[in-house]
Formats: sequence, structure tokens, C-alpha cells
Amino acid sequence: MRSSASPVIVLCVAIIIVGGLSTQANWKTFFLMNGIAAVLTLCLASLAIPNDLHWFKPVTRNVAMVFTAIVYTLGQLVVHFLVRGVITLVKRG
Repeated sequence: MRSSASPVIVLCVAIIIVGGLSTQANWKTFFLMNGIAAVLTLCLASLAIPNDLHWFKPVTRNVAMVFTAIVYTLGQLVVHFLVRGVITLVKRG
């Protein structure tokens, strides 16, 4: 039996990896790529996931997808700033 924590763990690992790699990207590229990912997520969700109001109880499917994209982007920003801070501390010696 699969645990329901597995998708959360995968999401956290993805946030850490992409946030760490984003230290080399500029802000325009960072937000552009996250925006494209959010739009693609909305398009693919509308094709593959029915807008079942029993499943998405408090909000609709699209609101849930946008909320997830915002949380994903904010998580990347947190990791981005943490990695940048560590890099700065290491360079200072």
C-alpha cells in the first residue's frame, strides 16, 4: 500500500533541487519559467482532471492548481535565498 506522504516528499525534493539550481538564474528567467509551468499545469489539468466539486471541495480545480503553483514558487524562492546565503558565507570564509 502506498503512503499518501509520497507526493509531498517528491514535491519537497523537487522544490529543493530546483530552488538550489535557480541560484544561477536571473529573476526574469526564474519567474518566466515558473509562469510557463503554471500555465502548462492549468492546461494539462483541464485536459486530464475533471472539475469534480466533490474532490475540490472548498475551491475549484483551477484555483487548486494556481495555489499549488504559488506554493511551489515560494518554496523555490526560500531555498534560493537559503542557498545564496550559504554560498555568501562560504565565500567570506
